[in-house]
Amino acid sequence: MTTTPQVVSGVKIKKSELLTLGGADESFSSGCAVIEVVLSRPQDICQISFTNHYTASLDVRAKVNVAAGSSPAVKVWKTVIRGYQLMNNPHCEAQSQNNFVLKEDLFRCKLDSVISVRFILRQPSPNWLTNFSIEHIHLHTNNTTTNMKTSIQNISSSRPSFDSEYANEHVISQVGDLPHPRSVSRDLHKLLLLSHNISSLPPPTGSLGRFHSNHHDSYDVSMLTYN
Repeated sequence: MTTTPQVVSGVKIKKSELLTLGGADESFSSGCAVIEVVLSRPQDICQISFTNHYTASLDVRAKVNVAAGSSPAVKVWKTVIRGYQLMNNPHCEAQSQNNFVLKEDLFRCKLDSVISVRFILRQPSPNWLTNFSIEHIHLHTNNTTTNMKTSIQNISSSRPSFDSEYANEHVISQVGDLPHPRSVSRDLHKLLLLSHNISSLPPPTGSLGRFHSNHHDSYDVSMLTYN
């Protein structure tokens, strides 16, 4: 059974940083920029999607947690993709705004326990030296177990837990003078049964008659009798 990759949530995408050469007075673009995506917790990444914005090619590097026996995990940078071409001709606008999905078969290594992904963007053409990037970056994972456990925990913590009939009655007893649900249910059952019996009776055959008055639709209180 294949699972659909899910978008990793809770990521922070840092602003693109354009690398320049030279001093503050005589700096010029190197044609290289860096975007870093930081995850809120380690995740296994199976694919990366984004929209190009005049970037000719890119490298992808990932910082992962590597287990070191009984010692704490070591953070290591790994090269995932090197020199992936996004535009056939960097000087022309074709493919400059295409959507891309980088899947596992393009990765040079497995992306397990990823805590950060860095995109190194390159644009050698002077036409777009200061106006290239990638947008709508999404990291995807096949590991839905953690997300499912988190959702279940959130649902469980957002509602009261009544594991037994005793717990229900204990909570109800703390409410106050409200009737017990059992008595309410019993009374409703009687009411429904009575309604059913009345509706099953045959309709009356005789006329109910009318009350006639000679006082132009008015009457004296003394005319009323009570049994």
